Amino acid sequence: MRSPGTLAAVAALITTCMGTVWAEEPARTPLTPFNVTIRVFDPTRGIEGGQNYVLPVDSPDAEHAIASTTANAASFTRKTEGGKPLPVAFTCIKVEPRLGMSAMSMKANKDLVRAYFTAFRDRDAAWWQRFIAPDFVRNDPGLDFEVRGPAGVARLGEVLHGAFSDIEMHIAEVIAEGDRVLARLRFTGRHTGEFEGTPATGNAVDIAVMDYFRIADGQLVEHWALMDNLSMLKQIGAVAP
Repeated sequence: MRSPGTLAAVAALITTCMGTVWAEEPARTPLTPFNVTIRVFDPTRGIEGGQNYVLPVDSPDAEHAIASTTANAASFTRKTEGGKPLPVAFTCIKVEPRLGMSAMSMKANKDLVRAYFTAFRDRDAAWWQRFIAPDFVRNDPGLDFEVRGPAGVARLGEVLHGAFSDIEMHIAEVIAEGDRVLARLRFTGRHTGEFEGTPATGNAVDIAVMDYFRIADGQLVEHWALMDNLSMLKQIGAVAP
């Protein structure tokens, strides 16, 4: 049996060794995901005739990302043709942070919704044709007509722009999750035309709006709208405040 003193000495030695290992373990440098675009080209023909490759690389910074990608570029290029060596050169075209595919998709969806409000303000029929799906539907309890496809959005534009001038949509917040986007905003304008039987008053309108969209294949396919219609009717004098 080992004496208590021996056990204590062994324990102390183990502790010292472990402490040494931990102390000597090199600190890990945080890595950032980048996409590096390089152009591979024949130097005898010029850079314009080359081919671009976008390569993902995790690196401490952009300079290291460029260096490591360019150094490894030869691994995916042809070195011979017909038994003859090919002249090959590389150059970096662009380096940028790499977002995950889901983050990129959600950002694109948020941008699409923001663009929708700009297009609606400007009555941009070309944008509607491109980004409103043919089977798009707006679910809106405040409307007495159906909004389907680009033509339905155009009709809604005629109604609101016919009743209100100086329309603006002030976006406060846009949240995306998967194929859904929620926008919180304020609708402002001036009542200069008939709206739901109420003749123009010239009154300013400022109401809260919540819009919830579903997106597929880069187009808006469904929309749930919730506007503070009661406040709007009060502001134009259609109902008592």
